[in-house]
Amino acid sequence: MENDRKSLWKTFLYKHREKESTPPPEEDDYKVEQVLPSSLLAAKEMLEKSLGKPGDLFFRFIKPPALKRKFMICALEGLVDQKELSLHVVEPLQTTKEVLDETEDILEALGEKIISVSQWEKIDTTDEAKNQLLDGNSLLFADGLSSALVIFNHEYEHRTVNEPITEQVIRGPIEGFVESLQVNRALLRKHIKDERLRLDSMRLGRRSRSNVIVAYVDGIANKPRVDAVKEDIKSLDIDIVHDVAELSVLLQKRSANIFPLSMTSERTDKVSAALMEGRIAIFLENSPAAMVVPALFIDFWRTPEDYYSSPVLATFFRFLRMIFGNHLTMMLPAFYVAFTNFPSGIIGSQLIMNMAASREGIAFPPVLEVLFMLILLDIILEASQRLPRLVGGATTIVGGLILGQAAVQAKLASNIMVIVVAVTAITNLTVSNLAMLPAMRLLKYYFVLWAAFFGVAGIVFAATTVLAYVGSLKSYGIPYLSQMSAIHLRDVFDTIYVFSPKMRTHRPRTFKTIDGQRWDSKKMKYNEDSLDDV
Repeated sequence: MENDRKSLWKTFLYKHREKESTPPPEEDDYKVEQVLPSSLLAAKEMLEKSLGKPGDLFFRFIKPPALKRKFMICALEGLVDQKELSLHVVEPLQTTKEVLDETEDILEALGEKIISVSQWEKIDTTDEAKNQLLDGNSLLFADGLSSALVIFNHEYEHRTVNEPITEQVIRGPIEGFVESLQVNRALLRKHIKDERLRLDSMRLGRRSRSNVIVAYVDGIANKPRVDAVKEDIKSLDIDIVHDVAELSVLLQKRSANIFPLSMTSERTDKVSAALMEGRIAIFLENSPAAMVVPALFIDFWRTPEDYYSSPVLATFFRFLRMIFGNHLTMMLPAFYVAFTNFPSGIIGSQLIMNMAASREGIAFPPVLEVLFMLILLDIILEASQRLPRLVGGATTIVGGLILGQAAVQAKLASNIMVIVVAVTAITNLTVSNLAMLPAMRLLKYYFVLWAAFFGVAGIVFAATTVLAYVGSLKSYGIPYLSQMSAIHLRDVFDTIYVFSPKMRTHRPRTFKTIDGQRWDSKKMKYNEDSLDDV
């Protein structure tokens, strides 16, 4: 009887999956290499059949009088620079008077003597031809030859280099990465003019075949960690990856983890500084940001502006962001619930009386009042993110003012509760990297629930469990709380406290870099007219 129930359960739940699911294509299907046909018409039919006769695929046949051979140019419209193709390939072929020796390689002779493109390559297989076309390059076929010449003249439309959108720049370079890998590569090389800068190219996506660049500095980055990153990217057998944020989620081993184990950034100075610490940056085609690994918990409260100002000022503002901003975001609503449900002499009798007076006439218990207001706050924040930029800010302000005032007048929330929610909304934005923001917004509910049942003791227990969980996380072998709980003194010099650059002459030992020194301060000589001369 029990077996019949199991079979019936499988019949109703899994029968449709057996019909709809199709096995993924075998890897060997993509490795079948066929030689290009020697006939131009056969090559044209092969490409049209492979790509499904798309409307943007065009062919042009040329028969130069001097060469005594027919040629065919093939490309995808919109992906190639047609002006360059016309000036440097078509026109030289039509006007050349060069007579090529039939005993030599015709295509290589064309690339060396006739066409005037900066980069070309000879290919022999149909798979290479299709991939080069889809990458936005042009193909040059010669009649009677089972090979083709790849002309690298791809030209994608992309945004111009501008100020980063997701990160506000106060000081430093006002330039951010864009969706073009070529532009991002150039921006990185502009910041790091070192011959040991490595930009290793890879492919990602079974269908999309997107280009990926793994950037690191040879001689600084830990080589086994670089190999581990490359192996993880190679092992991803997926149709398409759209953004480095999606790639970060795919590379995480814990699917239920709410804390970001990699750092994404559009700022060129931030990524180049991370490479100088021995980290690894991953760039993905069509993604306007870089993914930096390993990432630590402290990284999400650091800003590049901390290093552009006095260490005293940087320490003060980082202390505000991490200690006050972080803890108020997570724990302020929980403390309101704890002190309302379990009055304590910690905050003074007068404040307890004021809180009790502000709640007079409110029908809901404190925990429901807090949850109602916090959910309302998160709805307003979500709406402001999804609305157009011109009306998003106005909606947040108007919605917060009107709904807050209406909630107080309708006795749905107290005046102090509105203040608590307003402070929570402001401190939400003190995090320097927005990838940490969703985790902080979710954790405040966790603290509120513990405070509703056990008061301040529940908040202490919740903080302990969160700290234990965060301490168990690792980012490519590096503990998430490294530097904050560092054994080596030099790793503490750039955590909550920002010490003088003279004390930060070495790279953090946390990343196990090869070259540990980044500044030889002993060679610095101050003359009598130095900056601090009075």
